[in-house]
Amino acid sequence: MVQKNITKSLSKSTKEKLVKDENLSQSKSVLISLRDLILSEEVEAGSSLRAAALADKLGVSRTPIRNALAVLESEGVVDYSHNCGYTAREFNMQDTLDAIEVRASIEAAAARTLAERGLAPEIENYAHEQLKAGREILEESSWSEESETTWYNLNYNFHRALIRATENRYLVKAVSFTLVSPILREGFKIESLSKKNGNITRKLEGIPAHIWESQVHHERLLKAIIAGESNRAKNLMFEHVMLSRDRIIDSL
Repeated sequence: MVQKNITKSLSKSTKEKLVKDENLSQSKSVLISLRDLILSEEVEAGSSLRAAALADKLGVSRTPIRNALAVLESEGVVDYSHNCGYTAREFNMQDTLDAIEVRASIEAAAARTLAERGLAPEIENYAHEQLKAGREILEESSWSEESETTWYNLNYNFHRALIRATENRYLVKAVSFTLVSPILREGFKIESLSKKNGNITRKLEGIPAHIWESQVHHERLLKAIIAGESNRAKNLMFEHVMLSRDRIIDSL
């Protein structure tokens, strides 16, 4: 009864805003679900994406499905043609290597910008916290799958914080496009790539050398940005990201 009375007391504009927010929330949820279906390969590459079938699968109307498909086409996750409509895109290894190279250039530009402009105190503190937590994990006596996952999450947080700190929405969007590849979504875990290609996967007997290397890169990079060393920050970031590309090539 109380909830009913509260709803009645809402103004027309407030009610319209609540409906709009609910619609936006559903659209975002549908977009995330549909993207994951395709990138997890639950939807086979090259298969046709029919709005009616997808709506039934996700339990929603066709409208948010159509909106999501349009967004996914702009992201490069699906292809569209007048004859076939939307189809799930197939990602190959060259797509992944190309995406890393583009990402390296974009993140290098971001690092240079931040070094020239300076970091806001809250961003600087947050970046330091991620690096500190990462080093503490690496300095522990034991190393496990859980430790590795946690470190990769900290790695993601660090990179994302620097990109967003530029406050350049075009740059942020461009980086998100390079992270579409299913392999890149694994957080650059080369072990996952090795499993997909039937290669022998290492056992977790110690901290992988490239993770220690990345940790040191992050720490040097942040120091360069804070010191205003724009060219050094740019070069450090470019080399750091490109090493991910080298590791993928080596794993194959």
